[in-house]
Formats: sequence, structure tokens, C-alpha cells
Amino acid sequence: MEDDLGVQLRDAIGVDTMLWGSDFPHAESTWPKSRDFLDRIFTGVPEPDVRKITSENAARMFGFKLD
Repeated sequence: MEDDLGVQLRDAIGVDTMLWGSDFPHAESTWPKSRDFLDRIFTGVPEPDVRKITSENAARMFGFKLD
């Protein structure tokens, strides 16, 4: 959800092990401003890392294809 520090430490954590989630529909979720949160926490992060954290890692873990 909102883990600025986690994103900043992605090289130490391992970008291939990270997932982002919004926790919708719970009250503590980032919805309906998820894109605003993503823009803020991923500012300056290379696009390949953003894709891994926001979609590709989950797709690999759960075994589904991204189009």
C-alpha cells in the first residue's frame, strides 16, 4: 500500500520478491487514490522495477499471464 521505504530499499530487499497491493475494499486501502500513491512512491524508480512490483511478480507467483 504505502511503503515508500520498502520501495527505496528494493535493491536490499530484492525487487523480484516484492508485491504491491491496495487492500481494496478495506478502509485502510489506497483506493480511490491508488494511482496517486503509486505515482508518489515510485517517483524516480526505473519502469522495469515498477512493473515487477506492481504486476509481474504477482503474475509469476500466482501463475497467470499478463497481456
